[in-house]
Amino acid sequence: MGDRDSDLDLPQQPVPEQKKRRKAQRGGDEEEGSRVRSTDIGGNATEQPVVQSEVVAEARGKQTHRRDVPRCVHILAFGDSLTAGGFGSRPYPAQLQALLNERSSSGEAYKVHNAGICGESTEDMVERLRRELRDFRSDGICPAFVLVLGGTNDLGHMTPQQILCNVAKLRQIAHQAQAIPVALAIPRDEFGLGPVARLVNRGLRAEASGHNLLLADVSSVSGEHLSDGVHFTSEGYALFAQLAFDAMRPKLALAS
Repeated sequence: MGDRDSDLDLPQQPVPEQKKRRKAQRGGDEEEGSRVRSTDIGGNATEQPVVQSEVVAEARGKQTHRRDVPRCVHILAFGDSLTAGGFGSRPYPAQLQALLNERSSSGEAYKVHNAGICGESTEDMVERLRRELRDFRSDGICPAFVLVLGGTNDLGHMTPQQILCNVAKLRQIAHQAQAIPVALAIPRDEFGLGPVARLVNRGLRAEASGHNLLLADVSSVSGEHLSDGVHFTSEGYALFAQLAFDAMRPKLALAS
């Protein structure tokens, strides 16, 4: 009776040596205390010392490095020569980037891409914005905001309705790219604001008042900041940057 249990057909538990052999047959690396057992292609086992504190420190160092790298928020400033800048002045996109990084309180870094082309009309901008955003996507960049400043080169040969229609198309393209569009009003020139510019800006303000549009009303920048009758001084573009920043402020937290 005492030997009955030994007659039962029970599976035998592998001894430690058998466990080691099975692990060696599976291959790979396994950690044992302060040594790592490795199996090469021929089935030969080798051991190498491992200092656990160094491994943990390296892993923690990598994690800390990832946390320390700020996330970059990309912004596309799109328009004509009033966006491109130059003419002896510092363009507003560069000043907006500095302002955003100076005021950032959540640790993000901001990069404002200047995509201004001299002499361009809003009609030409519609096709170009699509190309610009495709190029950004191919580079793995998704702008959080698209700032649109156009219409000055359309004055005299397009109606206010045509300009507003093109601006609306630009905003729609930005929306389709998952970006937040921000319109900049048509700024004054040496003659002030003509009737077409006034009507365009009035239409933009009407949309902004209905919360359908973020608007930086740069038409409020005085003509005393003009450098050549159309373009602005660095001080004038600094005011553009501040107005754009103020318009973006309610949505900055969403982009962060």
